[in-house]
Amino acid sequence: MDTDFRFACAECGFDCAGDCWDEYWNLNVKKEFVNALASFVSYDAFIADIISILATLRNDKRDPDRYEQLANEVEEYLINNYNKNITSDVLSKEFGFVPSYISRLFKRQKGVSPNEYVTKYRICLLYTS
Repeated sequence: MDTDFRFACAECGFDCAGDCWDEYWNLNVKKEFVNALASFVSYDAFIADIISILATLRNDKRDPDRYEQLANEVEEYLINNYNKNITSDVLSKEFGFVPSYISRLFKRQKGVSPNEYVTKYRICLLYTS
């Protein structure tokens, strides 16, 4: 495990890079699979979700900040393209992940869905101009 990585541990309440990390990481992986199952539309979409999750997990072992990095890239895209019709399918094509995965990841990192984010951004621009 990378000991430079620190987070506010939900279990012990302190910054740690110890035993709690494994439980935290496993819980997030389980949530991703449950979300993929809950958003089941077709076998093809479900398999695409699972493959996307597994590919990301493989990459995360190499780069633990990948979730944050991808969410920041999506955020930048939303800000730069706020005046366009941005759908989950548009984000999927732009970033190469299935639509439901991008939405879940963004919401987990930023606290709102991409659609909510761009809507709030547009409203803020309205009030500041």
